[in-house]
Amino acid sequence: MATRIQKSVCLCVLLLVFMLASTLTVPPSTHAQTDALTQFQTFWEQHGGLEVFGYPLTSVITETDPSGQQRFVQWFERARMEIAAAQPSAVMLSTIGTELRGFVDDPVPAETGCLFLSRPSSICANHS
Repeated sequence: MATRIQKSVCLCVLLLVFMLASTLTVPPSTHAQTDALTQFQTFWEQHGGLEVFGYPLTSVITETDPSGQQRFVQWFERARMEIAAAQPSAVMLSTIGTELRGFVDDPVPAETGCLFLSRPSSICANHS
């Protein structure tokens, strides 16, 4: 009699577990992150792979850009790839140097004898 009750309880517990498992859904971000990972991998393979970007340092993560928009990001040894919410099909390389330096709208003054190029902002030395 006791084993019959134990079997019934086990059966009820298993049934409850299966019912709960069937109601669980995968959050949409998981699918989006998987898509982003595929896009990052394709971009990595088509644009130089290990030689250019190095090894991945993170998996796909969500970050907020300076304007407050969400984006998918993956860090590599020599690059950070990102996919903006506004353009979910476009992988872009981040402008890490600009972010670290801080964007300065005013160009650095050129020394005497140097030519200043306004686009991109750079200075060529010894151009007389």
